[in-house]
Amino acid sequence: MAAAGGGKSLKDCPSNLKEAIDWILRVTGKDGNSSGSQSGTQQLATAVTGLLDDVKPHEPELRKKSDEIKKALKSDSSTGLIENLADGLAKFIGYQNSNSGSDIGTDGIAVKGQPHESRELAKEFKYGFATYKYGYILSYPKSADWNRDFSSSVTDHPKAAKIFLSCVPMLFYGLGLLYWRCRSGGGWEKAKVNHSNSSLRYFLSSQGFGKEELQDKEGSHVVSNALNTFKELKGAISNAHSLIDYFQNFHNRLNEATKQEASVTAEKLKEHCLSALFYLCRYYFTGKHIIQSNNPSIKCRPPSSIRTMLYWLSGLTITPQFGDLLKHFITLVPDDFNVAISGSSKQKEKLTADDLMGHLITSCLSSSWVLGTIQGSGGSEKPLLHEIFSNTENLQYPSLVAGLFNTLSSYSYALQFQLGFLMRQCRFTYGDACGWQQCKYGGSDSSSYVVNSYLCPSNGNGCNNSNSPPPSFPHRYLKGF
Repeated sequence: MAAAGGGKSLKDCPSNLKEAIDWILRVTGKDGNSSGSQSGTQQLATAVTGLLDDVKPHEPELRKKSDEIKKALKSDSSTGLIENLADGLAKFIGYQNSNSGSDIGTDGIAVKGQPHESRELAKEFKYGFATYKYGYILSYPKSADWNRDFSSSVTDHPKAAKIFLSCVPMLFYGLGLLYWRCRSGGGWEKAKVNHSNSSLRYFLSSQGFGKEELQDKEGSHVVSNALNTFKELKGAISNAHSLIDYFQNFHNRLNEATKQEASVTAEKLKEHCLSALFYLCRYYFTGKHIIQSNNPSIKCRPPSSIRTMLYWLSGLTITPQFGDLLKHFITLVPDDFNVAISGSSKQKEKLTADDLMGHLITSCLSSSWVLGTIQGSGGSEKPLLHEIFSNTENLQYPSLVAGLFNTLSSYSYALQFQLGFLMRQCRFTYGDACGWQQCKYGGSDSSSYVVNSYLCPSNGNGCNNSNSPPPSFPHRYLKGF
């Protein structure tokens, strides 16, 4: 998994917004990679439509819309849906054509200059302290490309399609939220992209962007320059008074586009590539959920550990109930609702329904990265995000919005304290506070004397044992769930 130090090949599934963007740009050849990587756009489009054809028809309105989008996808070329999406993502990062093919300009969010091939190569030391050179850090090495990593149309192309479909929800909600908050009056328009104390910087950090990779620009720059290729983002702002209105506008405009004549529809869909591809994902993953719910041998269960709660939260955005959950937030927060911040009852800050919806989306998007960073991919052939959105863990999502909200509250509360405890334990050594900082797992490193003698004396070479503290903690059963 790319989260735990960067992907070695394109078969390593992204787990955050940055990695999803880098994956698509590499597959489509839009990241200026000088190794001569050829675009896999058409082969990817064919593989995606193949996956969609395997989904049993459901929800007539969603099916009709998805059929129109599939037609546009099947004819994907240099002006198709995936290609248009990749062009917009390249503009967002800041890639521009040059003789070397890898320059980053000043229109995107990334720092101008040559991208660093990996985080390790970008590291430099000064006075004994490690820092990073300023410049964009690639999530995948330059050797990773479509022809090398997805050479088999039988086994590799379907996996690439699963990874792509898993990336789209992160792009839709991540870029959509970013545009909404960085617009005039959105709250982030004056915030600096690379300032540690801004909400904008916090969001980008939660999605994999390091401070050293980002320009010293305000949020308004994100709207006016970096995301201006996506016309549908600007169009959805019109007459939107809340975040839920904004996302509903994507739905309405896509409906209008699919009701046009065939030739008009194809052109309109290209202008709505982000929301069109998202609706294909919804159709695909909803179909997976329906197959699951119609199978009497499958019994869905509530999460009962930190790991399964992170799975549950990561998959929430793609469930049919998620839109109703966002609407529910509007009924919960009065216009004059103020909350204490920074642990002081004297300092109050207004909290809106939009704030809550934004925090929920951010938490959902971040959960897969947290999950992947803790447990890794384990060399699995199954893309983690695809497994999450397909609900292969058979986790229970209440169908009624009130029950879903109560469940979300319970899991959020548990995750806050349990992950806080895990972070605290990993920050301290055994000698300082019986911490787990000296634990090693997920590799072949042998355990230290402290681990073998005190932390895991009965495990022998404790760090490679599944019962050692860090890897086993997220799996432990929590009473009451």
